[in-house]
Amino acid sequence: MANKTKVIKSHKVSFMQLNCAKTRQAMTELEKLVQESNDKDLHIISLQEPCWQITKANRLAGFKDLRSYHHPHTSDNRTRAAIVASRELNCFPIYDFTGPDVATVLTELDGKEVYICSAYLDGTADIKEPENILPNKLTELLNYVKLNNKEIILCTDSNSHSVEWYSPRKG
Repeated sequence: MANKTKVIKSHKVSFMQLNCAKTRQAMTELEKLVQESNDKDLHIISLQEPCWQITKANRLAGFKDLRSYHHPHTSDNRTRAAIVASRELNCFPIYDFTGPDVATVLTELDGKEVYICSAYLDGTADIKEPENILPNKLTELLNYVKLNNKEIILCTDSNSHSVEWYSPRKG
């Protein structure tokens, strides 16, 4: 029996983005928000600097009804980007465009393939070196979607407070 592809209307998908600052408190509050949500929207949550309390299945703990996607060798706080998504969205991890600071999945919204990317831009690196402006995996993804005319939703923490963007840091 062939499986039918479920078409998800994007207006029924809610996106959230959060830098958790590697704190368990931020993750706990997010878990509560998702669990207490009364709407039936499907969720995609872009996380930067999550607190890595990982289950035996190498998933972020606390999101029992959602799947997590991140760098496959994550076991500590060096990985700073993840995506948590509703199981109904049928997201597929794209490891060619996933690294410690970039998590990428592919799904279908409104009948179109869409890449969804969560990225952490450090803001402390020297931007005089081009490879320090964007993580390599993000640059590769952006080049790929442009070259192949693909759809992308990009959720980032770009550290707008960085001196590299000519914004003074708070003292």
